[in-house]
Order: sequence, then C-alpha cells, then structure tokens
Amino acid sequence: MDAVKNKHNTFASPFYWREYPERDIEYVRWYPCRLRALSATEMWQSRNPVVLYIHIPFCNNVCHCCIYNKYATQPDLVAQYLQALKGEITNYAARAHLRDSEIISGYIGGGTPAALSVEQLEDLLAHVFASFNLRRNDARFTFTIETTPLEMTPEKAAVLRNRGIDRISIGGQSFDRELLRRIGRVHTGQDIEKCVELVRKAGFDHVCVDLMYGLPGQTMPQWEETLKCFLALKADSIGLYPYLVLPTSKLALGIQTGAIPPCPDQETLDAMFDYGISVLLRNNYFAVTSNELGKETTGDGEAKWRDYGVEVYDIGPPGYRGVIVSTFPRTTHIAHSWYEGGDLLAVGAGAYGYMNDYWYLNEPDVHAYVRAVAKGALPIVAGSPIPAEERVARFMVMGSKFLKLLRRDFVARFGVDLVQVFGPTIRQLQDRGLVELRDDSIRVTYPKGWYYIDNISKAFYSPANRLMPQFTLTNTNILPYLRRERQPNA
Repeated sequence: MDAVKNKHNTFASPFYWREYPERDIEYVRWYPCRLRALSATEMWQSRNPVVLYIHIPFCNNVCHCCIYNKYATQPDLVAQYLQALKGEITNYAARAHLRDSEIISGYIGGGTPAALSVEQLEDLLAHVFASFNLRRNDARFTFTIETTPLEMTPEKAAVLRNRGIDRISIGGQSFDRELLRRIGRVHTGQDIEKCVELVRKAGFDHVCVDLMYGLPGQTMPQWEETLKCFLALKADSIGLYPYLVLPTSKLALGIQTGAIPPCPDQETLDAMFDYGISVLLRNNYFAVTSNELGKETTGDGEAKWRDYGVEVYDIGPPGYRGVIVSTFPRTTHIAHSWYEGGDLLAVGAGAYGYMNDYWYLNEPDVHAYVRAVAKGALPIVAGSPIPAEERVARFMVMGSKFLKLLRRDFVARFGVDLVQVFGPTIRQLQDRGLVELRDDSIRVTYPKGWYYIDNISKAFYSPANRLMPQFTLTNTNILPYLRRERQPNA
C-alpha cells in the first residue's frame, strides 16, 4: 500500500473522523448525520417504489463485536416483539402512502432472524406478504434473510423458500475454530460448509457468506486459509469486514489483561484487506463495493446475469471487474436507497430507513418499541429531513461506496453535472490519487481509493454534517436532549 500512514493526534480531530493521509474506517451507512427528534406525522407522502427492511434484534448467541441493536433470545420477549412488529407492519400497510406502493426488494436482518422458530418465521412472512404489494412476478425481485451457520435447519429453509425468500446471507466470519471461539462464536468452519450445502439443497440459488479479518491473534497464513475455504464453497457473494473491538466488551477486557491475543497491527490489517480483495477479484468475483463482491455464475457455472442487462467495467488490473449497481438487481436492497435516493421502509426496533426525503430511526429499546406500537403509534424517535442540498450530497456520500458513479445518473436526478457541484472536491481527490474523473463517470481508484473509501465518502459531506459521527442509537438517553433542542425557549 503506497498510502502514507501517520500516527493520529487524538486532540486534532474526533476518533470517528480521519483526514487524508490517515485512513478513515468509520463505516458510512447513512447520510446526513445531523439528526433531531422526529415523529411519523412529519414525513409521510406517497412515493413509489419502496425497499423493505425488517429488523429482528434477537440472537441465540450474542457476539462480542456486533454494533447493531440486538438482545439475547428470550421466548416471552420474542413473542411480544413479533406481535408488535406485525402491528407496525399493519399500521404502515393501511396508510395511503404505502397502500399502493410496490415493494421491489426485501431484507430481514438483525440480530439473527433465523433464530426465530419455524412457526414464527412462517407467521411473520405470511403477514409481510399479505400486507404489502411485493413485486414477486419480476425475475429481478430479491428477498434476503440473515442467519448464522447453526440457526438454519431444513424445515426453516423450506419455509423461507416457500414464502418467497430467495437469498441467504450467512455470518461465517472465519473457518478457524480458535479464532471463532475468541470472538464468541460457537460454530465451526464445518458448520458453515453444512449450512451452505443445506440451503443449496433447499433451492436457494444465491448464497452470501460474510467473513471478518483482523480477528484477535489472527495471522496472515490463517487469513489465507480462510479465503481458501471460502472459495471452495462457491458462494455467490461475500461481505468482507474488518473486526471491531467494542471498547466496553468482555473481549476488550480480555485483550487488555493478556488473556486474549491482540488484534493484528494496522500494517497487517492493511495487508489482509489487500490480499483478500485481490484473491476474490482474481477468482472472478465482481466488486459491488470495496467490501462486497459477487459472482456472475452459479456454483455449476451457469450464467445468472445475462437476462438482466448488467453493466460491468474494468477496475484496473487485467480480469478485475466491477458492476454498475443501477443495472444489477441483486444490489437493489442497498442501491435503491444509497445510489438512487429511493424509499427504504424500515420496521422493527432500532431499524433506520429513508422515506419521502426523511431519514428516520425507530425506537431501539424493545420494551419501549412494544409499548409504542401497542398504542397505535409508529415508533419513530429520531431522524432528519433531507433538503435538496443534502440529497445532492447524499448521492455522492453513499454512491461513492459503489466505486463508480455514472455522470448520466447524477444529471438525471439533479439536472446538472456532478462536476458543476463538486468540482473542487473531486479535483482534490484526484490529486491525491483516490478517484478518476472520466467522461462518463467518477471512479474510485484501485487499490488506493478502495483503502480510503470512507475518506472519499466523507469528502462530500456538507458543512452542516462535517465532523458529525455515524449515529448509533442503542438506547434512548440522548432523546430528551434532541427534543429539548427543538423547543424555542430551551
């Protein structure tokens, strides 16, 4: 890696913001960042089409590194939650702005959605498909559910397939038993292999496996072996993520006391990223983002994309290719919102979405969420309107994560060329070797730009959002302050 790496001065900028040539690793997943208290009555008007996200915040085994809203599975609480979740879905389905809207893609995340029982999955999916107008007759429609290797069973797989789920995302993380044990995972590499085989037999033609690098004590040879095991699975796509040590976790304490080996240093972590990406690109995986890649063919070599009109492009080194997300149906669940600025309806405790040019966050506390829904309210607690200038910025902030933005798409949405709006920022990024401006597009450079993807993303933040963190609301302690901010005499 030819990038310059300096030691960070903790007094120069917040921990979640790094200026080039330091590498920023805060994962940008929404924009704008500035939020306030928000109620559902402010934001609803009819818009089509819509992507649906459903959050299931329960896990049979809670991992040390998860930053998302989750709880250890408690049967009574799960039952209450699912009843409330169906209530929230019913509430939305009855409203004019969604009654005639079309759901073009769906995603059930968590937590571990597959931790639900067969009966609970059957009941929830039946309610979802009966409540909304889903574009099921379109060959490009896709509906994903997440699982761990241990949660999936033949019975669950059959229910999911019969109810319209067509994509399985498996949180594998590693094939090394000791590394998995250190991060609190109770499955093995063999369990990952068995899970992939199980869902293939159930008829799923798209299987994603997530992996993590930079695990406590992980060496480069171990990482190389993990990638070798992954390639043997012939999975259709992969999510590749650096391991995150939460400061207050049991794992962090174990590392501090020497009971658990430390995570690899930055140089090794960078080498793992570079090696992993290059191995995947050499083995015919196409880049969607800098950490998500997919294959054009099934495990049997059958072409999957030929009927979709998918556009691909050369990344740089011979054979290294990426896909234009606006032409690739399998990415609709993120591209519709991130790249196209479309609506994302998010339901469940702690879910966040975008509707009618607002981004919003649901009540994350499961108990408070259940109480809110029981009163007939939509459980929205925070968020922000997205004015015109922020919609323009958001296209670049989120769109740049897809590595290639078509100038024609920007013109179609905003009526001007992106250079007219962001010329100085783009030129600065070009001078640093992070992007290339072409006649048809702006493209993140490989490998340097990929390494600095979050720096690139944040370069397009508006002045109002600069230095703002990605807000992770796992409790409601801040809400009184947000509400007070809106009171004129506060």
